[in-house]
Order: sequence, then C-alpha cells, then structure tokens
Amino acid sequence: MGFVRFNRQGSPLKRTVLGTQSAFEEKKVIKETEQRIGSELTKLMIQSKSTTFREKLHVKKLKDLQKKKLYQMKTSETNFKQIISNSPLVVNSSRFKLPFQ
Repeated sequence: MGFVRFNRQGSPLKRTVLGTQSAFEEKKVIKETEQRIGSELTKLMIQSKSTTFREKLHVKKLKDLQKKKLYQMKTSETNFKQIISNSPLVVNSSRFKLPFQ
C-alpha cells in the first residue's frame, strides 16, 4: 500500500534524492536550504555577540546583588550590635563580653 504525493498544481511528483520532487525543484530546494543555513549562521553569530553582552550584563547584575546582600548583612550586624549594646543587661554586666566588641 503506497501513496502518491501531489504538488500544488495537482500533478504527481517524481521520486528523487530529496524525496518526491522534480530535479529542477530539487536544485531550488538545495539552494534555498543553503541560503537559509547561511542566514541562520549569521543570526547565530549576531546572537553570540549579543549574548556576550547579555552575559556581561547578567554578571554585573549578580555583582550588584552580591554587594547589596553584603551591605544588608553588614547593616543588620551593626543593628544587632547596637540593640545588644543598648540593652540594660549587657550595659550593666561587666563580666559579659560580646565576641565582636
């Protein structure tokens, strides 16, 4: 059981190397494929250049985020020190010393 493929005009297609196309259509398809591959390669090259920019931007954002977290940690630590030093227990106790004072 086989089936016959038809082109847009309705005539049956001949089997060639690339499948069911005439030799002229086969050359046309090969040329179009080469052009498409070439354009995709240029797109990939352009994207690779822009991805390096995107990666740099991403790394910059990560560094900014790390700086922000570090700043938050430092401020929370100083706030913690202030809260402990202002508490009456620590101020009145001469024996009790904090490890970071």
